Amino acid sequence: MNAVTVSTTTSIRPRTSESGQLRQIRLGWTEILGFSAVLGCLCVILGWVLSIEAVVGIAGRRWSSIGAVFIALFFPLMLIAAHCMDRAQAASRAIRLDYYRKYGPVGDKSDTETIFRPAN
Repeated sequence: MNAVTVSTTTSIRPRTSESGQLRQIRLGWTEILGFSAVLGCLCVILGWVLSIEAVVGIAGRRWSSIGAVFIALFFPLMLIAAHCMDRAQAASRAIRLDYYRKYGPVGDKSDTETIFRPAN
């Protein structure tokens, strides 16, 4: 009799703990990126609204100063967002490199040429 075995796994290549840790790091940087970008945009919008209200005469002079502080907060928040974007991208590259070290390139030749470019 011939026996046939059927695999019930849905993934061909299981994730390792190192790859899982890198994914968690990337997720953390991405969450901080989203938080700082949204907060920065809200700060600049609120700052402009408060400043315009003070110029038009709806709000007092104090609100104009508070609006300027909110506008000033926009720049460090965007710097934090840019830093988080760089770190998340570095984590993505590390995940990809870890994958190719373990399993090698997958796909046609054009995929491998874009990832492994020869150094000039």
